[in-house]
Amino acid sequence: MQNYWTPERDEELRRHAAAGLSASKIAVLLHTTRGAILGRSNRLRVSLGMMRSFWTPERDEELRRHAAAGLSASKIAVLLHTTQAAVRGRSKKLRVSLGTMRGLFWTPERDEELRRHAAAGLSASKIAVLLHTTRGAILGRSNRLRGKVFKSDRWLRKQRIAAKKRNSANQLAGRRSAH
Repeated sequence: MQNYWTPERDEELRRHAAAGLSASKIAVLLHTTRGAILGRSNRLRVSLGMMRSFWTPERDEELRRHAAAGLSASKIAVLLHTTQAAVRGRSKKLRVSLGTMRGLFWTPERDEELRRHAAAGLSASKIAVLLHTTRGAILGRSNRLRGKVFKSDRWLRKQRIAAKKRNSANQLAGRRSAH
């Protein structure tokens, strides 16, 4: 059986490690496993570059800003493209308290903003993006506000059926008067 690690591959490993690539990335480039890279680098006494941390000072500041705005861990996780656990862990390390948003999110001003966007013809999804919340939250709040900001499918279906009945009744009346 031929040994995978040739002097050429060892040199390639050294080059990638010197460039600061992680073991996972080197493994992909050399078509082997991360464990094989770690083992061989250890044997060759080659130190592998540490992967850049997800949490940069800019991301920390963004986390602080969203937390100060009262956003929950789940909302911040979506905005930062990471997990809730990562946001909770980092906020704990930074000693930043995360909001729960209960009772704080829907204010009269936000309700008015919701009505304004809906009157402008924006979809629930687009309004959700603008208000930094979910489509479900927008639909739920619009139902609670009544006057129903968005018409439900059931309501639209009833309107269409009623219109068809009116049209067919008008057509029948028109035919009767023509005879």
